[in-house]
Amino acid sequence: MSFDLFNSSEAKEEQRLNSAWIFSFFLDMWIIKSLILVVSLSFCCEKFYRAISNVQNSCSIVLKLNCSDNDRRLCKNVQRLHRATFNKMTVCRFFVIDACFPLNMLALLANYVIVLLQFAFL
Repeated sequence: MSFDLFNSSEAKEEQRLNSAWIFSFFLDMWIIKSLILVVSLSFCCEKFYRAISNVQNSCSIVLKLNCSDNDRRLCKNVQRLHRATFNKMTVCRFFVIDACFPLNMLALLANYVIVLLQFAFL
């Protein structure tokens, strides 16, 4: 009788370990997916900012060349609109989303982990 109880508790413990490994695996996959999304978002935003910069450079080149008045007016309007309204995308006005965003998030996470470890061990 006692041997059967020991085997059943051992089987339950093995089942708990298996479910813990499965949970850990899915949690790791979720974290990796989130990191990939953050990096791809940063990459796409940086690509967009470079395209905007290329438009600005093209407009300045057009203004230096002898072009029609309509082209010059269009380029001046594009540059004026960019100066007046363009802001980089932000996350709740805390972080600017650009190429440095993943590094900023990593630094923030490291700071919080260090603070939590200090509270835990002091």
